[in-house]
Amino acid sequence: MKKHILISLELNDVDLKIVQGVGHGTACALNHVSAFSCSQDDDTEIARTLQQRIRASGGNSREVVACIPRRFFILKQMVLPGVMEGELRRMIGLQILGQLPYQAEEVVWDFTILEKLPSGYTRILVMVIATPVLERYTKILSSAGIRPQTLTMSSFGLWGWHRLQESGAAKPDSGVQLLISVDAARTEFCFCDLEHFYFSRSVKGGFGKFDRQAFTQTLKETLEIYTREKLGPDPARGKLISPSLILKEMVQEFCAYLQLFLTWHDPLKDLPEKFNQLSAESVPAETSFAVGIGLLGIGQEQMGNFLPPLSKGFGLRSFFKNFFLLMLVYLSFVMALGVGPYRLKRQWASLQQEMDGLQPSLKAIEDEEVLWRVLQEEQNEEKPVIELIDELYRLTPPDIIYSSLHMDPQGEVILQGISKTSTEVNQFQSNLVGSSLLMNISLQQASKQMSPLGEVTHFSFSGHLISQTP
Repeated sequence: MKKHILISLELNDVDLKIVQGVGHGTACALNHVSAFSCSQDDDTEIARTLQQRIRASGGNSREVVACIPRRFFILKQMVLPGVMEGELRRMIGLQILGQLPYQAEEVVWDFTILEKLPSGYTRILVMVIATPVLERYTKILSSAGIRPQTLTMSSFGLWGWHRLQESGAAKPDSGVQLLISVDAARTEFCFCDLEHFYFSRSVKGGFGKFDRQAFTQTLKETLEIYTREKLGPDPARGKLISPSLILKEMVQEFCAYLQLFLTWHDPLKDLPEKFNQLSAESVPAETSFAVGIGLLGIGQEQMGNFLPPLSKGFGLRSFFKNFFLLMLVYLSFVMALGVGPYRLKRQWASLQQEMDGLQPSLKAIEDEEVLWRVLQEEQNEEKPVIELIDELYRLTPPDIIYSSLHMDPQGEVILQGISKTSTEVNQFQSNLVGSSLLMNISLQQASKQMSPLGEVTHFSFSGHLISQTP
């Protein structure tokens, strides 16, 4: 099996951790963990140290999964019509920005599906991160020469640790649990079962400078938030995950305070034996590797991924490799024709002189071509818009009022508005489906709300111009 390396980034607190294993999922076996302090280092120094540690571990940087601390994310649960991922993603893009204090270019988001309801709606969890934070982490990784397959949120690591730990049980507990991961400087809470991740929260303060009263109060507040907001099924039990023996001694106190059954777990010692191949001497004392371990054991398709598209699978190494291969083929072809370097140089000089003489004529032709292309593009851009407006005038029922009409250069159309009755919305959808100009009609939103006109139905349709379908 391939060697698989995970990097867990906690850059603003105490340390940066590396967990390495061989294999994938529950068949993965840990063979290396390490941590180093980064609280006093700048990003350049962190990247340099990270690069050295990865090389020393003997791993392949293309097999890295990296995570960003939970505290940098905003989580939002939503219930949306439809079940197809493409439809859900478009609807999230329309709605989530209206609920955040950011512009579209200032955030990056991803989502996971929590539940597909019998009514045809889907409950999802949306995770949002500010672009400057994401850019900082990707820059550190890039400077270290690392191209991760996934860049996700640390809470998914806790979820993965829970699943790994339960995989070693004779009868895994499938109910919802409250996971409490306590590190030296921070505490992270996660509500999940074996199939779903519902909610998480991160707070400052860990076992390094432990405050019993503040910790107990935060525990209670977190459970109340989850229950009050109805973010998922009530937890039946919980796990306190920490290498600190102080917390182990306080488990019974927390159980009585929360009225919730809790058990204490060491992040490494309580894993299935087949997964942990580390010797006790190789593990740094009082350092929690729960997040990093969990990310090795969970499928990457189950995690939110905030990696910029251009960072996936692209690097200078592959570019130069392909470049030199092409040059080798080219030179071999030239030598096969018997053309020597001196002869090539003379031919190139002759061609260059001829090209210089043609420059004035070429410039005039290019100017005319540019002008012709601009006029043609303007004409082509106006024609679909005029046709679309004429078609909508024919298809729209009388009680429909538009609030927004958008068409992008690729022909994607978004129609938003209100209607006095849902019957009119259904009729409008039927008319759009039967249109000879539009295709792939999809109802993205339909909800009843009160307005000065009384109860109205807000709607949003998406579609594509048939003439501009890729």
